[in-house]
Amino acid sequence: MPSLVARERLFQKTENFVNKQVAQMIDDNTLPEYAQTKEVTVFFSDVRNFTPMSEAMGDPQLVINNFSEYFGATASCIEQTRCTVDKFIGNSIMAVWRSMHNLEKLAENAINTSLMMGAALRKFNVERGSAK
Repeated sequence: MPSLVARERLFQKTENFVNKQVAQMIDDNTLPEYAQTKEVTVFFSDVRNFTPMSEAMGDPQLVINNFSEYFGATASCIEQTRCTVDKFIGNSIMAVWRSMHNLEKLAENAINTSLMMGAALRKFNVERGSAK
């Protein structure tokens, strides 16, 4: 049986490749054996003017740092509505409601998440000196 430290390290490494809910299901040994068909709501969000903005930053590390903070702020909004961050695609986020949790009001949750993300983005921009 692996030590607690080794198990935690394995869990953290797993989270680097799959979303948190899937990593937790793997850790808990509750991952379904077969895929299931479900009605879900899918949400995509990407950064407007990403290419010119990242070119203006000049430093690739600055781009990475800014997007890590941005994704952290927006993913937090997604997780608050019990949504699953499916993946990060370049400068985009794909999220799915009801893939991991049996939820009601899927579209309402998606709208609420987008409103929360808008507020988080305004705060993010203000903290960086942008008026937008």
